[in-house]
Amino acid sequence: MDNTLSFAELILKFWNTILEYIWPLYFRHEGFNIIKKTCGKPTKIYENGERFCWKFPFFQTFDIVDIRCQTFNSTAHSFGCNNIKTVPYNVVVDTQVEFRIIDPKVIYELNNDFNNQINPLYLFVSNQVHLLLSKCFLDTKQTGFLNLNNLQETINDKLKNTDKDFGKYIKINRVVITSYDYNISLRQIQ
Repeated sequence: MDNTLSFAELILKFWNTILEYIWPLYFRHEGFNIIKKTCGKPTKIYENGERFCWKFPFFQTFDIVDIRCQTFNSTAHSFGCNNIKTVPYNVVVDTQVEFRIIDPKVIYELNNDFNNQINPLYLFVSNQVHLLLSKCFLDTKQTGFLNLNNLQETINDKLKNTDKDFGKYIKINRVVITSYDYNISLRQIQ
Protein backbone atom coordinates (compact mmCIF):
# COMPACT_ATOMS: atom_id res chain seq x y z
CA MET A 1 0.00 0.00 0.00
CA ASP A 2 2.82 2.41 0.82
CA ASN A 3 4.54 1.69 -2.50
CA THR A 4 1.36 2.54 -4.39
CA LEU A 5 1.02 5.83 -2.52
CA SER A 6 4.63 6.79 -3.18
CA PHE A 7 4.30 5.80 -6.85
CA ALA A 8 1.19 7.98 -7.17
CA GLU A 9 3.04 10.87 -5.52
CA LEU A 10 5.89 10.38 -7.99
CA ILE A 11 3.49 10.58 -10.92
CA LEU A 12 1.86 13.74 -9.50
CA LYS A 13 5.24 15.41 -8.97
CA PHE A 14 6.26 14.52 -12.51
CA TRP A 15 3.00 15.95 -13.89
CA ASN A 16 3.40 19.15 -11.85
CA THR A 17 6.94 19.54 -13.20
CA ILE A 18 5.69 19.09 -16.75
CA LEU A 19 3.02 21.74 -16.19
CA GLU A 20 5.39 24.14 -14.48
CA TYR A 21 8.26 24.08 -16.96
CA ILE A 22 6.90 22.83 -20.29
CA TRP A 23 3.25 23.86 -20.55
CA PRO A 24 3.18 27.37 -22.09
CA LEU A 25 -0.28 28.45 -20.89
CA TYR A 26 -1.65 29.18 -17.44
CA PHE A 27 -5.13 30.40 -16.48
CA ARG A 28 -5.13 33.20 -13.88
CA HIS A 29 -7.91 32.88 -11.30
CA GLU A 30 -9.71 35.82 -9.68
CA GLY A 31 -7.88 37.12 -6.61
CA PHE A 32 -4.42 36.07 -7.78
CA ASN A 33 -1.65 37.82 -9.68
CA ILE A 34 0.78 35.84 -11.80
CA ILE A 35 4.39 36.96 -12.10
CA LYS A 36 6.25 35.74 -15.18
CA LYS A 37 9.95 35.18 -14.57
CA THR A 38 12.49 34.98 -17.37
CA CYS A 39 15.63 33.11 -16.31
CA GLY A 40 14.69 33.71 -12.67
CA LYS A 41 14.10 37.47 -12.98
CA PRO A 42 10.52 38.87 -12.71
CA THR A 43 9.54 40.49 -15.99
CA LYS A 44 5.74 40.82 -16.18
CA ILE A 45 2.77 40.82 -13.81
CA TYR A 46 -0.52 39.46 -15.09
CA GLU A 47 -3.22 41.39 -13.24
CA ASN A 48 -7.01 41.73 -13.24
CA GLY A 49 -7.71 42.21 -16.96
CA GLU A 50 -5.62 39.29 -18.20
CA ARG A 51 -6.91 35.73 -17.74
CA PHE A 52 -4.48 33.75 -19.89
CA CYS A 53 -0.77 33.88 -19.13
CA TRP A 54 1.75 32.83 -21.80
CA LYS A 55 5.38 31.84 -21.47
CA PHE A 56 8.24 30.17 -23.34
CA PRO A 57 8.92 26.68 -21.96
CA PHE A 58 12.07 26.13 -19.87
CA PHE A 59 13.13 29.82 -19.98
CA GLN A 60 10.15 31.30 -18.22
CA THR A 61 8.21 30.25 -15.12
CA PHE A 62 5.24 31.59 -13.19
CA ASP A 63 4.93 32.62 -9.55
CA ILE A 64 1.42 32.84 -8.11
CA VAL A 65 0.65 35.60 -5.56
CA ASP A 66 -2.56 35.61 -3.53
CA ILE A 67 -3.79 39.23 -3.38
CA ARG A 68 -7.06 38.50 -1.56
CA CYS A 69 -7.60 39.51 2.06
CA GLN A 70 -5.75 37.10 4.31
CA THR A 71 -6.20 36.56 8.04
CA PHE A 72 -3.83 35.01 10.54
CA ASN A 73 -3.34 34.96 14.30
CA SER A 74 -0.24 36.74 15.48
CA THR A 75 0.63 35.52 18.95
CA ALA A 76 2.60 36.64 22.00
CA HIS A 77 3.51 40.28 21.49
CA SER A 78 5.03 41.28 24.83
CA PHE A 79 5.50 44.86 26.02
CA GLY A 80 7.15 46.18 29.17
CA CYS A 81 4.46 48.23 30.79
CA ASN A 82 5.12 49.21 34.38
CA ASN A 83 8.46 49.73 36.11
CA ILE A 84 7.10 51.91 38.93
CA LYS A 85 5.42 49.23 41.05
CA THR A 86 7.28 46.85 43.35
CA VAL A 87 6.60 43.92 41.04
CA PRO A 88 6.88 45.09 37.43
CA TYR A 89 4.73 43.45 34.78
CA ASN A 90 4.56 43.05 31.05
CA VAL A 91 1.48 43.01 28.90
CA VAL A 92 1.15 40.07 26.50
CA VAL A 93 -1.15 40.66 23.53
CA ASP A 94 -2.38 38.17 20.93
CA THR A 95 -3.95 39.61 17.80
CA GLN A 96 -5.82 38.60 14.70
CA VAL A 97 -4.52 40.44 11.64
CA GLU A 98 -6.31 41.00 8.33
CA PHE A 99 -4.06 42.16 5.49
CA ARG A 100 -3.84 42.25 1.71
CA ILE A 101 -0.88 42.30 -0.69
CA ILE A 102 -0.93 45.42 -2.89
CA ASP A 103 2.30 44.97 -4.87
CA PRO A 104 3.01 41.30 -5.69
CA LYS A 105 6.75 41.91 -6.17
CA VAL A 106 7.08 42.24 -2.39
CA ILE A 107 7.40 38.44 -2.16
CA TYR A 108 10.88 38.62 -3.68
CA GLU A 109 12.03 41.25 -1.19
CA LEU A 110 10.65 39.19 1.70
CA ASN A 111 12.37 36.03 0.53
CA ASN A 112 15.70 37.85 0.54
CA ASP A 113 15.13 39.22 4.04
CA PHE A 114 13.84 36.03 5.66
CA ASN A 115 15.64 33.35 3.70
CA ASN A 116 15.16 30.29 5.91
CA GLN A 117 11.78 31.09 7.49
CA ILE A 118 8.64 29.00 7.09
CA ASN A 119 6.33 31.80 5.91
CA PRO A 120 8.17 35.11 5.57
CA LEU A 121 5.02 37.05 4.66
CA TYR A 122 3.30 36.30 7.99
CA LEU A 123 6.52 36.97 9.88
CA PHE A 124 6.92 40.36 8.18
CA VAL A 125 3.30 41.37 8.85
CA SER A 126 3.64 40.18 12.46
CA ASN A 127 6.69 42.43 12.90
CA GLN A 128 4.75 45.39 11.47
CA VAL A 129 1.89 44.67 13.88
CA HIS A 130 4.37 44.57 16.76
CA LEU A 131 5.70 48.01 15.77
CA LEU A 132 2.13 49.30 15.55
CA LEU A 133 1.25 47.90 18.98
CA SER A 134 4.39 49.35 20.56
CA LYS A 135 3.44 52.82 19.27
CA CYS A 136 -0.05 52.33 20.71
CA PHE A 137 1.35 51.30 24.10
CA LEU A 138 3.59 54.36 24.15
CA ASP A 139 0.53 56.56 23.52
CA THR A 140 -1.50 54.87 26.26
CA LYS A 141 1.47 55.04 28.67
CA GLN A 142 1.67 58.79 28.24
CA THR A 143 -1.98 59.18 29.16
CA GLY A 144 -1.48 56.83 32.12
CA PHE A 145 -4.70 54.98 31.39
CA LEU A 146 -4.38 51.42 30.08
CA ASN A 147 -7.77 50.04 29.09
CA LEU A 148 -8.49 47.35 26.53
CA ASN A 149 -11.21 49.33 24.76
CA ASN A 150 -9.06 52.44 24.55
CA LEU A 151 -6.16 50.35 23.27
CA GLN A 152 -8.34 48.92 20.47
CA GLU A 153 -9.47 52.44 19.51
CA THR A 154 -5.85 53.60 19.48
CA ILE A 155 -4.93 50.69 17.20
CA ASN A 156 -7.75 51.59 14.81
CA ASP A 157 -6.62 55.24 14.74
CA LYS A 158 -2.99 54.25 14.12
CA LEU A 159 -4.02 51.94 11.26
CA LYS A 160 -5.53 54.91 9.44
CA ASN A 161 -2.20 56.75 9.69
CA THR A 162 0.24 53.90 9.02
CA ASP A 163 3.53 54.17 7.20
CA LYS A 164 2.86 55.14 3.58
CA ASP A 165 5.94 53.30 2.25
CA PHE A 166 4.85 50.04 3.87
CA GLY A 167 1.26 50.58 2.67
CA LYS A 168 2.37 50.55 -0.97
CA TYR A 169 3.27 46.86 -0.70
CA ILE A 170 1.05 45.35 2.00
CA LYS A 171 -2.06 46.95 3.49
CA ILE A 172 -3.09 45.96 7.01
CA ASN A 173 -6.87 46.33 7.09
CA ARG A 174 -7.64 45.37 10.66
CA VAL A 175 -5.92 44.33 13.88
CA VAL A 176 -8.18 42.83 16.55
CA ILE A 177 -6.98 42.03 20.05
CA THR A 178 -7.87 38.40 20.85
CA SER A 179 -6.03 38.02 24.15
CA TYR A 180 -4.77 40.59 26.62
CA ASP A 181 -2.96 39.44 29.75
CA TYR A 182 -0.61 40.74 32.41
CA ASN A 183 2.60 38.79 32.95
CA ILE A 184 4.98 39.34 35.85
CA SER A 185 8.41 40.22 34.57
CA LEU A 186 10.93 38.62 36.92
CA ARG A 187 13.86 39.81 34.84
CA GLN A 188 13.34 43.40 35.97
CA ILE A 189 13.21 42.62 39.71
CA GLN A 190 16.52 43.13 41.53
